[in-house]
Amino acid sequence: MIMLRKIKGNKIVMFLLVFFAYFSFYLCRTNMPYVSKMLINMRLLDVTKWGLLVSYGAIVYGVSKGLSGALADKFDLKRILLFGLGITSLINFIVPSFKSSLTITIIWIINQFVQGMAYTSCVKTLLNWFGADKKNKAYTYWSASHRLGTSAAGFIVTWCLAHAYWQGAFIVPASITGLMFVFMWLFYKQKPDNFVQIRTHESLQPTFKEIGKYIFRNKNLLILAITSMGIYYGYFFILNWLIIFFTDQGFSITKSTGLLAFLPLLGIFGGIVSGYIIDGIFKGRILPVISISAIIVIVLMVFLYFGCATLSTAWLIFVMLLLGFFTDIPQILGSLASTNFVTKQFQGSALGFVGLWHYIGVSLSGILTAYTVKQYGWGVPFVITIGFILFSVLGCIMLFNQEKIFLKKSKI
Repeated sequence: MIMLRKIKGNKIVMFLLVFFAYFSFYLCRTNMPYVSKMLINMRLLDVTKWGLLVSYGAIVYGVSKGLSGALADKFDLKRILLFGLGITSLINFIVPSFKSSLTITIIWIINQFVQGMAYTSCVKTLLNWFGADKKNKAYTYWSASHRLGTSAAGFIVTWCLAHAYWQGAFIVPASITGLMFVFMWLFYKQKPDNFVQIRTHESLQPTFKEIGKYIFRNKNLLILAITSMGIYYGYFFILNWLIIFFTDQGFSITKSTGLLAFLPLLGIFGGIVSGYIIDGIFKGRILPVISISAIIVIVLMVFLYFGCATLSTAWLIFVMLLLGFFTDIPQILGSLASTNFVTKQFQGSALGFVGLWHYIGVSLSGILTAYTVKQYGWGVPFVITIGFILFSVLGCIMLFNQEKIFLKKSKI
């Protein structure tokens, strides 16, 4: 019992627990895109149904992510995390037993809803355990967990497909997540014994009328929200559709999944590096970093589209590593940029508002790509995706000066 108390009182242990908990959630979420082509070949899905699954899942995930904030404030974080880990593990165990596209779609949408509950609970745990001077650094390093989970899911699926065990693409992540459930149940503690809840004065609590004024009537925030959905459109086009693109270029399914598995590896460091660049070079300005990264993503996508058939495997891996690094930066920073256009009092509402538009972008990527691939081949979907990313860059450029002005005012 004494040993258990020591473990539960150690902030490094708690960091590792929420790191690998989120890693486990992503194992059981991002495995589906890797196996999508296999399911299409088995006639369990087709391109249109896959696109609809992506779109519906994105909407459900976005709504769940928004609701999870209220749940994390009202309920025990351990119960939320255990519920999420348990249900997503169970769903992944049973998915291989389903034989119809409708059942797979319904159960995976339920999985997306459960997945949306993880983020806030993990972040709130970090805020509880790390003080104001360390919470940002803790968050930056914790955010690598979802990229690591995405990459690990890819390598697991690649191994399973190479050994003619496609069911393992779901069962192996489910087993790992089930084990993580046990660790969380035994060792997790949502806050230290000496935790002191800092109460905010009632006058600082925004009313719904104030939120409407400072969020929904904030012209700069509205421009950022609408245009930045192009960032998420681009990232999820890459994550959800490159497997099918590679196989349509004549690559084997195992080679295609293997290539996509390299995508998040350098992305693990994208967010960390961008934090140093924002503070060290751009003095807190986020939009220039998003714009530069997004333009590099466009260049890499063009290079990948035209060179895919002629590049060696080594070069393709190199391109995927770079693509992962530079897509990670605008994706992580897209929501964070909203905090440079509102006061601290409204930052939570700003994050949620912009995040909602992000998942509208994800939903559009599913519908538009499914339709245009069937009608026109891959050229049109790539052009549309690049157009959405350029739309985001344009929005950032429009707001460069406004971001600079707001940051200067907030320092006064």
